[in-house]
Amino acid sequence: MNKKVPFKNNFDSAKKWETWSNVLPYISIFLLLAVPVIKKISNISFLAHWLDIINCMIGIGFAICQFIGDCIHFNAETFRRDEFIDNALGSKLAEQRSKNYYTNDNLACGLYKMGVNSFESCFFSYHISKQDLPCLWFKGITTAAIFVLFAITGYAEGAIFIIQSIVPLSLLQNAIKQQIIVSRLKTILEKYRSIFSGPHNEADILRNIFDYEGTMSWANTLLNEKTYRKLTV
Repeated sequence: MNKKVPFKNNFDSAKKWETWSNVLPYISIFLLLAVPVIKKISNISFLAHWLDIINCMIGIGFAICQFIGDCIHFNAETFRRDEFIDNALGSKLAEQRSKNYYTNDNLACGLYKMGVNSFESCFFSYHISKQDLPCLWFKGITTAAIFVLFAITGYAEGAIFIIQSIVPLSLLQNAIKQQIIVSRLKTILEKYRSIFSGPHNEADILRNIFDYEGTMSWANTLLNEKTYRKLTV
């Protein structure tokens, strides 16, 4: 069955920038570990200074990649919300309509269908975020620990260390943000289960839709497509 997702290109573009922001921390850590070794080799010790500069540039590049990726992702989410409303209410906000993207096309257009679609999105967002959370914490804590260790041992100079700290601080921020997202999505998912397992009214559905969309808009975080594929196999 052919699937048409008009906003997929926007998400793919955001993921390309996210890929770079995922790779750069590993390069930064490698350079951080390599510099002390190079300083001990007298005939190439001059390279250490340039590697420090490169590592600073990587920290700045990391922040730029995250910023651009966030901007593109925000626009992609705007297109997704328009199509989400169109699918549920039969409106025409989006320039193009998706095809075979939602699995609830058998339901009549209305707030109930919107709630069911939102419940499905919340279900996958929660489980994907929850499964990826340990990896985010590991990367953030490990990277921060390495940078702090080098600061304590007196390797990193003040200005250089501050710039290079962009990477670990950002990774820790992402882990904290994801922890908040998982907690919030769990609450929303439990409310949805309560709504659809017993008597409900339109206000309950609408509030949960706003809670989910508000959470994802605040987070502005791309979900891991590989994790999604694992969950849907």
